[in-house]
Amino acid sequence: MLDVLAVVARAVFYAGALLAAGSVLCLWLLSTLPAAERQRLRRVTPMAALVALLAAWGGVALEAVFLAGNDWGAALDMELIGFILDGPKGLSLTVLAAGLIMSSLMLLARRAADWLALVGVFAIAVSFGLTGHTWAAPGVLLNALVALHVLLLSFWLGVFIPLYRMSRADPMRAGAVAHQFGRQAVWAVAGLAAAGLITLHQLTGGLVTAMATPYGQIFAVKLSLFVLVMGFAAYNRLRLTPALLRGEAAATAHLRNSLRLEAGLLVAILFVTATVTTVTGPGAS
Repeated sequence: MLDVLAVVARAVFYAGALLAAGSVLCLWLLSTLPAAERQRLRRVTPMAALVALLAAWGGVALEAVFLAGNDWGAALDMELIGFILDGPKGLSLTVLAAGLIMSSLMLLARRAADWLALVGVFAIAVSFGLTGHTWAAPGVLLNALVALHVLLLSFWLGVFIPLYRMSRADPMRAGAVAHQFGRQAVWAVAGLAAAGLITLHQLTGGLVTAMATPYGQIFAVKLSLFVLVMGFAAYNRLRLTPALLRGEAAATAHLRNSLRLEAGLLVAILFVTATVTTVTGPGAS
């Protein structure tokens, strides 16, 4: 039961942190976003950041319950929680919290606040590499790869809400945003795939070796889901986006359906990732 709750808490934490970071990146990188959607993203950012912080704290509380032998009172044991946070996890959560707070400054809609929010996005990305298997690995390659992975996935996740809303209210503008995002996402797709494969290789000592471990097998499931996401993304870029720009009525419904499926697959990827990082590891056999 605790394992299930821990996986859910981590998946929610991932979703909140990535959505907060992705909303900021979309505001910076997608000049075609209309003013109304930019304002909505400014409101989404602090809400997503709050969800991420609460879920991260929930994960720490659940770890305390586990260490105390399933004693739920340990969730409020500050001494035990302090013990859990005394190390890389504490550093990671401190950097994460700072990044989430800074990203929430997008709500102010001021240029200086926007720059601080962008710095916050990079802090969020860096925080993911400051704990777990990547923190223990020698050198900085894995930390950099994890940060890159987080940045690219955040950007991808951040565009879903505005694109879905615009596909109903303003299909032509949705087509323009999808076109701009598609040009940039080509590099995101390649970067995500490369970062994931190199990370797996570095953590396990080889792709063939990885497939003999639970960690590698779950990672393979994650990669398969990601391939499906890339398929939908390619379909959106090559077929749906041009149809939207031409004003074809059927393209709007097709885009919404594609976005729903793509978002569902990304949620599945987050849960698989949460499972990998919670109940298994590169060294498991």
